Amino acid sequence: MLKQLETSAAHKGYLKHVGTLRVSGSFSTHFDIEVICLLKGSLTYIVGRSEVAMNIPGRIHTFWGATPHRFSEAERDTEIAIFRIPLASFALWESSKHHISSLVDGSILTDGGRTATPEKILQWSDELESTNSNLVNASIMEIQAMVWRSNILSTTKKTSAATSSDIDAVIAMSKFIFGNLEAVLNSQQVAKAVGLHPNYAMRIFKKIAGMTIQEYVVAHRVSTAQRLLLTDSEPIEIVGKRSGFQSTSQYYAVFKQQTGLSPLQYRKKYAA
Repeated sequence: MLKQLETSAAHKGYLKHVGTLRVSGSFSTHFDIEVICLLKGSLTYIVGRSEVAMNIPGRIHTFWGATPHRFSEAERDTEIAIFRIPLASFALWESSKHHISSLVDGSILTDGGRTATPEKILQWSDELESTNSNLVNASIMEIQAMVWRSNILSTTKKTSAATSSDIDAVIAMSKFIFGNLEAVLNSQQVAKAVGLHPNYAMRIFKKIAGMTIQEYVVAHRVSTAQRLLLTDSEPIEIVGKRSGFQSTSQYYAVFKQQTGLSPLQYRKKYAA
């Protein structure tokens, strides 16, 4: 498991940002678990239709990045740290098993105390860049412990499910995709499921999620396959079917294109 965490830190970047927050009006979408820690100041961010205020340095907020999210406002000179943990890695953590379902269903976990100090996070920022592998591994283990402690102390907030705007429609589409991943999915079916014209659905999905509906489906399937390959002992082909790929050749080609490894190579390299 530690080997997987080390590789993820080196190539994907557990610590995505540390420093002054720059507020953007655009939404972000990805398939990692996102952990936000306030270092200084205060801010408000939006996950789906839920607005969350952060004003206690050291408090941790955790959610799944597949729900469109963005920062809406921040006090001047606000500083934050953003960690992005690959879902496949997060699923391996014993501490995360009780929270996976609620996170992928759109919940936000907020801890009840100061889980990490700004000084400690800045220390991790430096150590993750170290050429000393033992120091890198120690930092990764401390990050895991931080998330674990946050999960223990957390309260859960469910994202809103209103249906009166473009962002609500995109959330509804992403939830439909999540719930029907094993089925044959195309843009027309996804649009029909939420009562929208396909052209309009595709336009707002691209605008808000930053990718097309079909790109989102494929990325979601690869993310699901990564998680199953590391947490389940089922044959490689069954993992592909459970992830929604309609043929073995498509599964192998897309998986290798997005990860650089075949499903078997990925399991051998990263499985605990």
